[in-house]
Amino acid sequence: MEREPLLISRRRFVAGSAALAGAAALALAGCMKGYGPPPSPNRFIALSTAGLTTGVPMYVEFDTTPPGPGATAAPPVTAAPGTATPNPSGPGAHTAAAWLVREQDGSIVAFVPLCTHEQCFYAWNAPTARFVCPCHPGRFDIEGAVTGGPPPRPLWRYVTRPAGTDIIEIGWADAS
Repeated sequence: MEREPLLISRRRFVAGSAALAGAAALALAGCMKGYGPPPSPNRFIALSTAGLTTGVPMYVEFDTTPPGPGATAAPPVTAAPGTATPNPSGPGAHTAAAWLVREQDGSIVAFVPLCTHEQCFYAWNAPTARFVCPCHPGRFDIEGAVTGGPPPRPLWRYVTRPAGTDIIEIGWADAS
């Protein structure tokens, strides 16, 4: 028995294609739901700010392993201010990183070291006084505001609080 070819109208084909494209977009959006700053410590971690100069960002990596009874957080590993480029392979299983900036009023800001566009590690460019993302022409000023390129929002910040002379504590990232 011979079958007749299945004929479909142009209108039905276009409507079906649009529905398929919409379903694909929804599926992709569901996959990207977690796209944002990396998980940050689920508690506050003390970091030394000794040597941090006003207006000169400093990149720090720190241990996030929960300390045992009586243990203290390890000091951060720092790179030379103004010349640091984070390791593009990212922090290890029990390390995290931040860019620390001492503001004019003496307060400290801690930025998540991933660009808000494609989550590449960005670096401080001292001659231009900008954070620059190597993955695209994304640029941010020292306050984390977008100054160029495709990033959709300012740099993500960790929550900070003073914890003594030359010590701050950082905690959850502010993903707003």
